[in-house]
Amino acid sequence: MNALPARAAGIPAGFLDQTASDRTSRATRILHAADQITPFLERGRPIGASALRPIMTHAFDGSDAEGCWVWKVAAMRWSELNLEAGTWELSGDRTKNEEPTLIPLSTLAVSVPQSVPKTNDTFVFPARGNERSHFSGYAEGKKALDGKVNIDGVALENWTLHDLRRTLATNLGRRQVLPHVIEHILNHKAASLIDMGEIYNLYTYVKEKREALQMWSNHIEWLIKQAAEMDALAA
Repeated sequence: MNALPARAAGIPAGFLDQTASDRTSRATRILHAADQITPFLERGRPIGASALRPIMTHAFDGSDAEGCWVWKVAAMRWSELNLEAGTWELSGDRTKNEEPTLIPLSTLAVSVPQSVPKTNDTFVFPARGNERSHFSGYAEGKKALDGKVNIDGVALENWTLHDLRRTLATNLGRRQVLPHVIEHILNHKAASLIDMGEIYNLYTYVKEKREALQMWSNHIEWLIKQAAEMDALAA
């Protein structure tokens, strides 16, 4: 984390360590977002979520406008991981709700950091040319991904990286995963634990989260296998 004044000002972790070009690029996107939002404010009109989400997503590097990628995956630290146990432990200063959380990793998720060369003692995904910071170039990766994402040959428009969380939650619900388990996976304040419930129920649902995430991981691996087989047949 940066010093308290930076945190109090809302400056994301690692921002002060970025190169001048990185900061300029982000500042330009934030100013562009402000230009898009200003007309709503001037006219006293509410901004719908469907309009606000793409504006904020572009401004904050494909995150959910609350630093999901910056605070979590992109800033993943080797010290947070236990690959043998298949866990990723986040302290409260690394989560949106400021509560520490233990994330059980599926076999597919474990394979990602296992495949990454350890070129930095702190970050799993270090910034290029800056060992004191983590990766933050989501925008270019998102553009490349846009060229590959389609439904029956038609490009999928106006989707964001945050939609992947929604996809996960929806499909886990479709597979009969209980709502409070899904909420714990998303690290939300689960509806069943509001008020008195969160005082008495201290169970963290790690076992249930692992089972649900492994089920989804198996599905993703099946999709990858199917796509590879189709490509082989088309070759």
